[in-house]
Amino acid sequence: MNLQKELLKARDPLRPFGRDLDVLPYYAFVSLHLQKFVDDRELATKVFLENGEFFVKRGSIEPDLHAKDLVEEFSKEFFEIRKNSHSLDDARNKLNEKQINIWHYFPPRKLIELHYAVNYEKPGSSKTRMGAFEHAQIANHEKMNRLYLDFDRSKDIPLEHAAKDVASIAQTIEEDKKFESEFGEFSLLPVFTGFSFHLYIFLEKSFSHRQYEEFLSLQNKANFVSLWVEQLRNSGHREIFAEHERKEGKMVVDISQSPSGKLARCPFSLHLHEGKVSGLSVPMNFRNLDDKKFLKELENLTPKIVVEKIEDFAKNFPKL
Repeated sequence: MNLQKELLKARDPLRPFGRDLDVLPYYAFVSLHLQKFVDDRELATKVFLENGEFFVKRGSIEPDLHAKDLVEEFSKEFFEIRKNSHSLDDARNKLNEKQINIWHYFPPRKLIELHYAVNYEKPGSSKTRMGAFEHAQIANHEKMNRLYLDFDRSKDIPLEHAAKDVASIAQTIEEDKKFESEFGEFSLLPVFTGFSFHLYIFLEKSFSHRQYEEFLSLQNKANFVSLWVEQLRNSGHREIFAEHERKEGKMVVDISQSPSGKLARCPFSLHLHEGKVSGLSVPMNFRNLDDKKFLKELENLTPKIVVEKIEDFAKNFPKL
């Protein structure tokens, strides 16, 4: 089934069946381009109600959902069942177990953000093939091989200024020989979240929770993140801070959502604010951070633009 064609045929890809909102076909489509990035990490959804409140579906409390499930299970038949069924009760006897699980994560007529467990929901839950002894060893502590810095931009900081902060801190990380000595070789990826940025650090080798607490946790004053931010502040980026909580008029950099059991917004997810779509998340490259025209286009992204240009955006993903 050509989902891209079906979504572009609709006036609004988030309403592919006509009048009613249904974001599942959109997320099934983007998962085709997302699955190498998230790999076997568990997906999560943040389901918004009409009053702006939300509830979360995730692998720590529900059966696991993976990008591969959306790609493999959202068939033409499922598309038609979804189109012609008002509720899961109407469709249940026509669906298999995985499709029913997908329906639970993506209830119809709801705006939904797509998130994922950055380093898995539980310690040692990677499906990497290994011997029984090695698997027993890995289960005893958290195995992490990616980090992300969340740049929490205050609304009065222009996106262009935030982009310069991301580019500067990326250069600082690249030049930090102590970080490379402790964590090994790595690659970086900037991601627009729909409002601000994430900066991913993909590590070639895994590291432990002990290393995270000792070298990265903001509770430790000598952590790498605070040192990187201090370097930027000393070079004139006075609005940037390493913190957990948002500060009015400030750019806050936080790494605390990186360990196992923590979630991050997926690339290509909707960004919702006050119950409305306020942006979309897309992967970028570092040239984009210095491109004023591109940054302006990011602020005006629509689901239709993402569906049309998804292959171009997906080229920014590193080979993991």
